[in-house]
Amino acid sequence: MIPHKQFVANYPNEETHFKPILDVLEFHATDFELTDKIVFTEGKFDYYTFKWIKDKFFADQGFGFKFYPGASVDKYENIFREYLAHNKQFIAIFDADGSSTTKGKGAKNRYLKEISQELDKQIFTLDDIDINFDTSTTEKLFAEDERLNIQKKSFPDDTSFNKNHFNAAIQELFISEETFTLSNETKEKFKKILEFIKNKFTQLDI
Repeated sequence: MIPHKQFVANYPNEETHFKPILDVLEFHATDFELTDKIVFTEGKFDYYTFKWIKDKFFADQGFGFKFYPGASVDKYENIFREYLAHNKQFIAIFDADGSSTTKGKGAKNRYLKEISQELDKQIFTLDDIDINFDTSTTEKLFAEDERLNIQKKSFPDDTSFNKNHFNAAIQELFISEETFTLSNETKEKFKKILEFIKNKFTQLDI
């Protein structure tokens, strides 16, 4: 017996041989279902951070959107095109690092230029939310001592900030669903971002 996918891969012009069987089974090939109110993040660690904080500290705030763990800030070209073509609501939040041609800021400008200026209403860097976040990355939204304390949850012997260790610790907190005490200042920063996203989705509804 040859699996359907294998047959199609090996004999791309002979797929109709399977059609009578597929019709009986009422099989219908479908594309990936695009979902509204998705927030695209630069990478999985930003995803862990935002989702963990939203769920643990702001679960009752009505932030009814979901985060998407991106592969890289530079790898969204196809998915942005798909979402635009299907008229789906989405927001992207990138770090405010780099220049107009590099990293988060550069990626935003490139997508606006190469895909559509419409994305100006949907792709944002952290400094679009608050000018005080200029040059910031997600981990820098935490107070310096908090970063080290979070890091020590997984690497207790660390005495200085290590981005890789910090991100690994965030992942552990996320997976274990553990609550961690954050300062009001840090929580307010993230609340401002979540409120910003909520308001942008409201504007897209109009």
